[in-house]
Amino acid sequence: MTTTEAPLIQIARRYSHIGMQVAKAYHQRQAELELDKVLMPERLSTPDGTATSIATLEELRELTATHRQAYQKLMVAFAGEMAKALEELPEAVRDAERDRIVPMLEWQFNAQREFYENRDRWIAAAEQVCELIDERRAKLTFTDDGVLFEADDDLDRFQALMGSLDEMQQREVEQLAQRIERMKRSAAALGMSFSE
Repeated sequence: MTTTEAPLIQIARRYSHIGMQVAKAYHQRQAELELDKVLMPERLSTPDGTATSIATLEELRELTATHRQAYQKLMVAFAGEMAKALEELPEAVRDAERDRIVPMLEWQFNAQREFYENRDRWIAAAEQVCELIDERRAKLTFTDDGVLFEADDDLDRFQALMGSLDEMQQREVEQLAQRIERMKRSAAALGMSFSE
């Protein structure tokens, strides 16, 4: 690390640490919501259970919106501090550092935007499953294996929604793996340890 890079590294370390804490808090709170139970047939088999699932999805929506706002504020503050620190560097170094830092920031912004978009779609699809169950409750049969629909159209809609949810879940797992790998590399470059 050169003396010109030191202020940039210090800023990056500080914001990386804060960012990890914000992400950890989000994931801990999300785990407390027990999302794996939201679409379980046992819960959806009663109106109260379905109402609980809908309330949980609303809590997730609010949690995600709060996290999005916190993350955006964090990134704006980080970008502002980095821009100020870059301006204090000699021009040749400044341009090289800017060319290195800007793509990293763009990648991070895009990764977070994709995460929020995917999460919003997941919440909307899960709510549609709950609404379908509520609307058709009188014509449904709940078994140990799941939900049986009387109308083929309802079954098709249910299966399409569940397929979408599975695809979104898979995409989120892939995105998370990419983000964790990138965070590990960034942490190592900054001389920090990264723990998931």
